[in-house]
Amino acid sequence: MSDIQLATLDPHDPAHLADPYLAWQQAQDGGRPVYVRALRAWAVTSHDQVLAVVRDPATYSSAPSGASERDLASLRSTVPHACPEDFHALANSDPPTHTRIRKASQKMLTPKSVSVYEPYVRSVCAGLIEGFAADGRADIVRRLAVPLPLTVICHVLGIDPGSQQRLKQWSDDTVRLHMPGLSADERVGLARSSAELHDFLARLIAARRRDPRPGDLVSTLVQPVDGSEAALTGDEVIGVLTQLLIGGHETLTALISSMALLLARDPGLAGRLRTDPALGPAMVEETLRYYSPVKGMTRTTTRDVELGGQPIPAGARLLVLFGAANRDPVRFSCPGRFDLDRTNTGEHVAFGRGIHACIGAPLARLEARVALEQIASRLPGLRLPAGGRLTYLPSFMVYSIGALELEWDSATSPDSTTGPDQ
Repeated sequence: MSDIQLATLDPHDPAHLADPYLAWQQAQDGGRPVYVRALRAWAVTSHDQVLAVVRDPATYSSAPSGASERDLASLRSTVPHACPEDFHALANSDPPTHTRIRKASQKMLTPKSVSVYEPYVRSVCAGLIEGFAADGRADIVRRLAVPLPLTVICHVLGIDPGSQQRLKQWSDDTVRLHMPGLSADERVGLARSSAELHDFLARLIAARRRDPRPGDLVSTLVQPVDGSEAALTGDEVIGVLTQLLIGGHETLTALISSMALLLARDPGLAGRLRTDPALGPAMVEETLRYYSPVKGMTRTTTRDVELGGQPIPAGARLLVLFGAANRDPVRFSCPGRFDLDRTNTGEHVAFGRGIHACIGAPLARLEARVALEQIASRLPGLRLPAGGRLTYLPSFMVYSIGALELEWDSATSPDSTTGPDQ
């Protein structure tokens, strides 16, 4: 058993960032939420309890807590446009605001709607792999897992590809802004970067209001939802776009990296996928369960509750740990084993459940499936090289690989004439 105890956890501990499951398992063994003192929050780790929380938005609010709002108000006084007061992203709002925003956002992100992007995703993925396949060795994160989803989400949102690097930095800084343990100077610096993202998106929204583009998600968001409802406010649209940008590439980077790592560690997986490409969706889902990209989300109790026999007062902060729920032995047999033939993988909660289920899940599944197919087919003999780098990013809520050096048999790699779009 690990020495890492969830109750006394240091959220910056590299050992926990690389392998959070041991600490989570200890909490699951107790059968009830555990109070994490460093984060001043209750960690919910069982599958049943996680479902109970996310399916009851009236009791477990997604809106920022009073303490969070006071903290942000103080930050805004120093950095204008850092997390605006009426910034209502889907992830941190409750009905009826959430209902109105989701109705305006989801119609262009259904499985049928996103299927039109598959040729583009395949073309981008093929081009990226062509750029390094002959080298026989590369950091898969830097060469594929970061640029593929970033390029795709910019395309979906109609953002100039030349802005990708700035968007990546702004997105990373916005995520880090909510990390615990930052100094005052660090928080101000990250808030300024987040404010630059706000201003960039505000200019994009203004441009689409003046000149809407057919099929452009931003143009759709700035229009009235239907004849009876007003259009979203500027900051509401910014909230949705920020969530799509961050979720549309941060979580995909984590998922693609994790799939590549699994293939490198188990050559038999790649062999099965090459023999039977129809197994691709099953591997995507089992990877989502096994290496959940989003470890969890926060909620705030609106009344006194009891979970697993543990009393929790009104106004308490909860860490709803999807990654822990997906390794719950009560729900999944041998949860620490990656099993491509698992029969109940679909019960995972990697994309959440209930009204806050991830709106971008169909696009994420599409990109992950395409990336998996091309990694398995075009990088034969994929493996972890001796001395190759494998690092993890310092995020308590996103399970993300920072660097992953892999090698493969470049002599037998397909040339550019055999790409899937030729």
